[in-house]
Amino acid sequence: MTEKKVFYALATVFIAVLCTVGGATLFLLPYPQAGEGLDVSFETLPSEEIPAVVDAALTPPDPPVPPDRAPDLSGAVAGDVATVRSLTDGAPRYYLVPLTRDGGAVAIARVYLRDDGGPKIGSWTLGADDLTAWRRPSLADAEDALRSAGYRDGNWTARWVEMNSEQPIGPYFWEFGKETGETVYVGYDRYDDWVRVYTTVTPKTKAGG
Repeated sequence: MTEKKVFYALATVFIAVLCTVGGATLFLLPYPQAGEGLDVSFETLPSEEIPAVVDAALTPPDPPVPPDRAPDLSGAVAGDVATVRSLTDGAPRYYLVPLTRDGGAVAIARVYLRDDGGPKIGSWTLGADDLTAWRRPSLADAEDALRSAGYRDGNWTARWVEMNSEQPIGPYFWEFGKETGETVYVGYDRYDDWVRVYTTVTPKTKAGG
């Protein structure tokens, strides 16, 4: 039985292992708990508020790229847009634009900002339109992790953030901000196949730096 299967097999047991890694509080999470009073909203922008970003997401690449790297954009429409912000300076790093056609998923476009501030398409995640599951963990799994770590009430806002961190969850992970000002980070550790919850994260130090 793999670690992941064991993780979900503990359906009636709650165990939180608390330790300190690099000065940050870390919860190693077993089975996610359901329900209770946690209220999470996902931070997005209406597509009409950032038309230049949406236009970039809907513009076919020039020069053209192979079909396995870019979707057919004919007839596609954009939904609400998520901002991936840098955790070091708070600036937008990417915009994630969900594209659909006739109610079906086309792609998630990742649009970045050039040095002059103009948007430019970076890449597409083909066949996807769920911004909350753009990377692991999904928002639903991240919420379960919060509950398992003891965060079971209050109003929280979830947003994608980017940082190469000393903790093994970068470069993309979730930042949860509570209305009281508390902040918690949830990300997927691909090395141990584990969802981790941190109260703080720190930028990764370059080798020799």
